Amino acid sequence: MSKCDSTRLLCHPSIDMDFEIVQIPHDDASIRKYVEQYKAFRLHSLKTAPQCFGSTYAREIAFTDDVWYDRLANSKATTFVAIQSDRIVCTLTTIGPLPSTAEEYVFGLLSFV
Repeated sequence: MSKCDSTRLLCHPSIDMDFEIVQIPHDDASIRKYVEQYKAFRLHSLKTAPQCFGSTYAREIAFTDDVWYDRLANSKATTFVAIQSDRIVCTLTTIGPLPSTAEEYVFGLLSFV
């Protein structure tokens, strides 16, 4: 069991569970469409369940708008959001492909801020 409390995912049966999964494209218009909601959701999540993250609210609240934009624009990352009633209710970001050499690994870490 991870440090995250999986019971947070349970909902009352009367709650509407319909949602749409969207892969955020890397084009400017798509990023601008989602970046503010993504930022707000991520910061809220860091505040309410800090044990589930490898970062902190204090670190990420200090990010500039450019940093948030660059997170979604990163060509090595793919971000999915679950949308329910026009709000982001979940996010998932994958990063890859994995580097094949130590130099590629270090460069990848430096390029993904």
